[in-house]
Amino acid sequence: MNKLIWSALVAVSLGTAACGDGGKAGAEAALQALESAYAPVKADVAMYLPDEATKMNAALAAVQESVADGEYVQAMTDAQGMTAKVGELATAVASKKAELTKAWEGLGAGLPGVIENINATVAKLTNAKLPKGVTKEAIESARTSAAALSITWEQATAAFKSADLTDALAKAETVKIKAGEILASLGQPVPDSLK
Repeated sequence: MNKLIWSALVAVSLGTAACGDGGKAGAEAALQALESAYAPVKADVAMYLPDEATKMNAALAAVQESVADGEYVQAMTDAQGMTAKVGELATAVASKKAELTKAWEGLGAGLPGVIENINATVAKLTNAKLPKGVTKEAIESARTSAAALSITWEQATAAFKSADLTDALAKAETVKIKAGEILASLGQPVPDSLK
């Protein structure tokens, strides 16, 4: 069990023992333990599991309201259950990060080479006899699109380096799709990795 969550549960138990005030101290201790356990993972939960973050934030607000309304037993029970849930969320975030990192590594290994290939193809076709079905307009459009593709890839790489895996992967997927479209417009074969 996560040390932070264990400490939070111990604090709740100690707060429960001092319930001569109708449970107020215990409820407040449970709420504080919950907030302390959730704080370190809150940003990651919001980034990688937004639906769960919405539920957790609503449940936390409900516990705070219960404490404010003097519903101490309800607040303590809910806070204790939610504190245990924080550990599950931390595990789910780690799993999601691993999944996104693996997907990124798959795209990151091939896309820079694809972009280089597109640029080389555009340069080659600029002053050459064009393949059947490829127009000069298509070449110019591909040149412009390839430049935009490079910028999007740089943004994806920057997002990955700043640990925004969701944004990095979304941008990489955009590059993948657009690269396939550009290659097709140039009459080039589209690799399976871009389909």
